[in-house]
Amino acid sequence: MTKIKRGLSIFLATALSFSSLSIASANEPVETIDETPTIYEGDNDTEIVENEQTIPPQEDENNDEDSTIETPEPIEIEPLPEEEPAIPPYESGNGKIIKTTPYYYVSSGTFKQVGTLEEGVILTPTKATLNYLVVKVGSDYFYIPRDAFTSTNEKPNLEVHIKGSFPRTIVAETNASLTDKGGNIVGTIAKGEKVKLHMVTGGRGVIELLGKRVYVDLSNFQHTDQVMPKKNISYKEMEYYLKVFSYMYPEFTELVKIGASVQGKTMYALKVGNGKKEILMDASMHAREHMTTNVLLEMIDQYTYHYVKGTKFNNYQVKTLLNQVSIWFVPMMNPDGVTLVQSKENASAATKKLNNGSTNYNRWKANIRGVDLNRNFDGGWATKASSKAASYKNYKGNKPFSEPESQALRSFVAKHQFKSYISYHSSGSVLYYYHHQKGSQLTRDLSVAKMISKVTGYRVLPPTGETGSGASTDWFIMNYKMPGITVEIAPAVGETIVSLKYWDSVWKKNQTIGLLAATEANKR
Repeated sequence: MTKIKRGLSIFLATALSFSSLSIASANEPVETIDETPTIYEGDNDTEIVENEQTIPPQEDENNDEDSTIETPEPIEIEPLPEEEPAIPPYESGNGKIIKTTPYYYVSSGTFKQVGTLEEGVILTPTKATLNYLVVKVGSDYFYIPRDAFTSTNEKPNLEVHIKGSFPRTIVAETNASLTDKGGNIVGTIAKGEKVKLHMVTGGRGVIELLGKRVYVDLSNFQHTDQVMPKKNISYKEMEYYLKVFSYMYPEFTELVKIGASVQGKTMYALKVGNGKKEILMDASMHAREHMTTNVLLEMIDQYTYHYVKGTKFNNYQVKTLLNQVSIWFVPMMNPDGVTLVQSKENASAATKKLNNGSTNYNRWKANIRGVDLNRNFDGGWATKASSKAASYKNYKGNKPFSEPESQALRSFVAKHQFKSYISYHSSGSVLYYYHHQKGSQLTRDLSVAKMISKVTGYRVLPPTGETGSGASTDWFIMNYKMPGITVEIAPAVGETIVSLKYWDSVWKKNQTIGLLAATEANKR
């Protein structure tokens, strides 16, 4: 049966092929087609699949290469740049800088470039020459190339300069930027140039530029001799110096507020050095003893100068030492009392009463409300002798640490691990070190006192026999078991301030004590 089906399939396929050929037109060419179908055999069925013819796509008769016309791409014509109008040269009146330009100072008959000025600065020249605009400041003349200016009706755009209270010379460490009040750069000052620093504001220094006020980042400068110690230094002046040093040398100083006085004056501590070990020095605990503030400020001045220069100070390698042991300075523990003694600007009926009716405050020791701060610390306060009521001296307060000034130092000390504490006072040329220490602690502390005595010539006092004390160093010895030395810097002068005639001698004896104490502390 299968054979019959297969034969029938072949017959039908052949007949179909011939039938297709007979239909073709006699006028058309006949394509030869493979007439043999492909036959696939299966097990039971047979399937016939005819070959498919591929019909090529018909070409357009008009698609002739010669008849093809290419459309050219459009050509973009760039507009010619507009020519900027030429800036007219300077003729007269105020001048506006149109390009960064140097400015010069005449020194010893030669031009010396001081720095540069930026585009947009407007100045009023003192006079104009063929090549320069000249600005006179005091007795000095500055020259700026004339071709850097155009004339303008605009007013000068830098602030009028106001001289500061404590002008001091500083030196540019680099080509330092000068800015206006808004922080816009208006010029530079060349490396090595000296300028006067007049004040600090908002963390910036204020200097004079061509008679105008400009601002600088003080970290780009170094001081030469900031503190003038042979005079009374007020609270405001001290505050200013501390800010200058901290702004100028942020890489190795730190200024902190440790508290406030009765009248709200900020109490400052300045760290000098990057050493992990630390010592503490303070001054002006007693109001009339304000020369001690000068001692610490001059130490700061000298130590920072030699630190940044990398030089020795009296055989001490300052930078190396202070990178091992930092010194914290609190230059004025009693700012209200010092102000009362120096200027009387905060005097009142109350202070007059506490001063036994006198307006001569040269003998005043206490804080502004009549508490002796060096009797207000708890080094055995309960048994310390005291006047019965508030007074210009010797009243210990109604309880230990009753005063904001003593509280401030107590809190500050608690945050640190000071290896030594030296408190500067002013009368007697003696050293106190003892407050009931025993054994190795006593031996160590006496050794420190003798080291200071050897340098200063001050006499080390033996134990007084007092059981109680309100002194800050005695409190420190009792509570922290570390050396606490009270240094009296000048000959005994009675109940008054120490005369400035003693300054040179005082400084000569004490100039290295901070470094000496740091060296000793570094061994522990």
